[in-house]
Amino acid sequence: MKNKVLFTILAIGLVITTACSDSKKQNVELRGIRIEDKCGFIDRNGKIVIIPRFDNTHIGFCEGLSGVELSNKWGFIDKTGEIVISPQFDKAYGFSEGLAAVEIEGQLGFIDRAGEIVISPQFEIDNSNYAWIRFCDGLAKITINGIFGFINKSGQIAITPQFDFATDFSDGLAAVKRGTKWGFIDKKGKIVIDFQFDNACGFSEGLAAIEAGGLYGFIDKTGKFAINPQFDDALSFSEGLAGVKLFGKMGFIDKNGTFAINPQFDWNLMVGEFHEDLAAVEKDGKIGFIDKTGKIVINPEFDYATYFDKGLTSVWRAGKREFIDKEGNIVWQEP
Repeated sequence: MKNKVLFTILAIGLVITTACSDSKKQNVELRGIRIEDKCGFIDRNGKIVIIPRFDNTHIGFCEGLSGVELSNKWGFIDKTGEIVISPQFDKAYGFSEGLAAVEIEGQLGFIDRAGEIVISPQFEIDNSNYAWIRFCDGLAKITINGIFGFINKSGQIAITPQFDFATDFSDGLAAVKRGTKWGFIDKKGKIVIDFQFDNACGFSEGLAAIEAGGLYGFIDKTGKFAINPQFDDALSFSEGLAGVKLFGKMGFIDKNGTFAINPQFDWNLMVGEFHEDLAAVEKDGKIGFIDKTGKIVINPEFDYATYFDKGLTSVWRAGKREFIDKEGNIVWQEP
């Protein structure tokens, strides 16, 4: 289950510490690249449209802006490459619902698209899981003295810090941990599904993966089991299918709990979600892509891969980054 790594993202060659509000992913119509020691952006055809001149960047754009680093400070550029918020922050996350989290002198606050601080830096920085820090459904997860709660866009505490861990809100609910058990709260902080699970992910497509009694299944928003615990591990649903682990292998189930793709791939928490009808999977230690029938459409030959977005995905091979299309053709390759 991804809460074991809590959406840890491998920052291979580029900082990937930002997410767009509706999908935990960035809009990568323009894609960040690194050439030697500078970063810029290419378009979907592999053409360099923003000349590499930054020390680091986000991997894509959120709400039309991307974070860039110059001389150890972070700011934001637009899609023409123009700096619209001058580098001044110790760290910057992607824009979500009009605001972006920034770090200043070890504390977390939020800025608007003009670069104005609208929520003063006052919250702790949670570095335990490299989690994205963003607003979802109007609320953002924060920590005070190591305890998790939520703020609104005015910076006011909306849900008092009281949890040992929490996910972002999705489908109107957030998974929260108290002691050793997980439950779910609504946006008012009301416990709507009691603390009873050993692990839990946020809701996706109406279902949430949970662990109970050492096995993984899925619940609906009432807390009722939609798919009884029976798997060794589980990922969230994406495009109608969810990756699950059984007998050490990854397969994919539908929302009835029936295997659409039998377990046959290596278990890897960093792959296994469908996007644009394809999912990255691991086989014999290498990453490739399958379609929804389980057919391998791009041979496993990569060390790491991300999801497809607008027909392209990032892959790493022999220590270098590439962008490939859905046929496996190289669109751009790191020199």
